[in-house]
Amino acid sequence: MAQVLVTGFEPFGSNARNISMEVLSKLPRFVNCNDPWKELRESELPSVNAELTTMLLSVDELGSNTVANLIESGSEWDFIVHVGLCESCTVPRIETRAQNILDMRIPDNAGRHLSDVQLSMDGDLHVQVPVRYWHGQNFGMDWEPSVDAGTFICNETLYRTLHALAAAAPEGVRRRVERRERVAAGAALRRQHGLVCRLRGRQALCRRGRRGRPQLLARVAARRHRGHRAQQQRI
Repeated sequence: MAQVLVTGFEPFGSNARNISMEVLSKLPRFVNCNDPWKELRESELPSVNAELTTMLLSVDELGSNTVANLIESGSEWDFIVHVGLCESCTVPRIETRAQNILDMRIPDNAGRHLSDVQLSMDGDLHVQVPVRYWHGQNFGMDWEPSVDAGTFICNETLYRTLHALAAAAPEGVRRRVERRERVAAGAALRRQHGLVCRLRGRQALCRRGRRGRPQLLARVAARRHRGHRAQQQRI
């Protein structure tokens, strides 16, 4: 049986209630999940029985670290779902990125009020759920994907959970993630290099090195000048 952790938050700020807290109170203990994409496959996958564990988190640093600390201590789930309140949203959003920043518009419930603070040295973190394939699926309600979980406790909780999961992942999984990050960084470098080449126009020759890394050769005029001087020295 699959184990699923679902978390919500207490009310915070001027909110007398938090809908994520109410969601937890309405969830059943056990659910049977059918294949939601059976119409896209030639055959339907078997249904999955799941046991739901709910957890109410405090809106402060302790709450944002609760699940991460459990992961680091060895707790495991097949799925972790963090549910939070978005004060400006009109439909549910599925967050796919946790931003590496804590920038609090209001204090949290413990009085902490930080601005423009990085959560780690590892940059933004992304969920491993293939949300891009969910477009067009009928989930019984309108929804939208999002890459902006805010900069308050919801985002901090998602970030710390993803960070703990990455640290607890097997070495092979970490290598694959790091390799994807290196590929993405290399692609960004090549795009920047191409822009430099276009801006310099005929003043530069651009080619790629053996490992696919772009190399910027000397200006044509300068190279010709050095060749002419070398020829004079030989004479």
